[in-house]
Amino acid sequence: MSKTKYFDSLLNEWDSIIKKKKIFSSIKPCSACGSKKFNKIFTKKKLNFVICKNCTHVFINPPIKESVIINHFKKSKTWSYWSNKILNDKKQKKIEKKKLNEKKKKKIEKKKI
Repeated sequence: MSKTKYFDSLLNEWDSIIKKKKIFSSIKPCSACGSKKFNKIFTKKKLNFVICKNCTHVFINPPIKESVIINHFKKSKTWSYWSNKILNDKKQKKIEKKKLNEKKKKKIEKKKI
């Protein structure tokens, strides 16, 4: 699958989700600090992007229901492609393993200090 076809498919999948009714849960507090005070920055494809007044964390509120997200990943052709082609790629696995080892080293070095 070409990059263009992949991203077109991904966009179509999310467009079909956004068109459905009752995909959003109730308004939630900031997941970073728990504050219930935030301002809307902008709306794109029915998604309200807000910024927390307390910690400046940016998030979507109200969020898409967990059941909608889970259902998307179960049926998604783009996720299937991503998980089978990209995440299972040997080169990518080496890159991710190297990143993980670097994080572990940094964590050990911090404990020594």
